[in-house]
Amino acid sequence: MQRNPKSATSSSHPLSHRAAHRLKIPVAAVLLINTLPALYAAESSFTGSWYLDLRTPEQIQAKAECGGAGFELVQQGNTVTGTHYFATVNCGRINEGGEVKGTVTGSEAVLYVTSGRNGEVVRGRATLQGGQLRWQTLEEIKEGGPEGDSGLVLGEGVLERAYRPATP
Repeated sequence: MQRNPKSATSSSHPLSHRAAHRLKIPVAAVLLINTLPALYAAESSFTGSWYLDLRTPEQIQAKAECGGAGFELVQQGNTVTGTHYFATVNCGRINEGGEVKGTVTGSEAVLYVTSGRNGEVVRGRATLQGGQLRWQTLEEIKEGGPEGDSGLVLGEGVLERAYRPATP
């Protein structure tokens, strides 16, 4: 049985072409409104690579190696896990791969960072704001060893979403 292609667009059809066209805009608006929370949630996730260049403009111009800190984080629900790294300019002291664990509430997370360098553990606050991660160490939970050796965990700073630069 063949259908008449004209019958689908005739004015006798319950949903005429003109009425269907008028429905497109409200339907599109409803679909957009329903997807906005998902778009916002993706932007407000802690998941990603976060980096802060600690070098001065002169050190950058001189192409000094290292001199940065960062987090590699994965957020699943209200839990964050990952690593933290920190290297002084010219790679004199390095903390690579310290463990990060924490809990997220909205755009803020309380993170426990363990230094891969000496085992020091700090508690800090990470806040997502305008596409940046604002970090502040709040307290030392466990002193690292040997005594007097810095754990090289970032004290505070504003990190950008980025990839960790390759070491030459």
